[in-house]
Amino acid sequence: MQPTPRAEREEQRKSASERRKARRLWRREILARVAAGESRVEIATETGVSIRAVQRALTRAASERPRENRQIYAALQIERLHRALRLADARIAQGDLNGVYAMTKLLPLVLHYEKFERETLETLRAEL
Repeated sequence: MQPTPRAEREEQRKSASERRKARRLWRREILARVAAGESRVEIATETGVSIRAVQRALTRAASERPRENRQIYAALQIERLHRALRLADARIAQGDLNGVYAMTKLLPLVLHYEKFERETLETLRAEL
């Protein structure tokens, strides 16, 4: 017996739903790993995807989370970046010029997340 077009569509919907659920779980895992302090490069290497794919997953995972959780995510990112800034500062103090390069890459990210955190707080206050 051949499946009807309706049954085929149902099967396609079901498999698409399962794929979306798997991708959502993968994005949450990526987010948890970054929150734990792993770098995007490490995650990309271990999972076999590009760094850009990891960044897209993080962006999407952050947008899927409720606002309060996004604020927590931003705070975690800021803390992680501040640790990296301290390491870069120590390298500069030792005379290592790679510390300057790291600092130039980290500062825009810190500013981005601090701005994101401020905007999220303002939105939450406006809703109250």
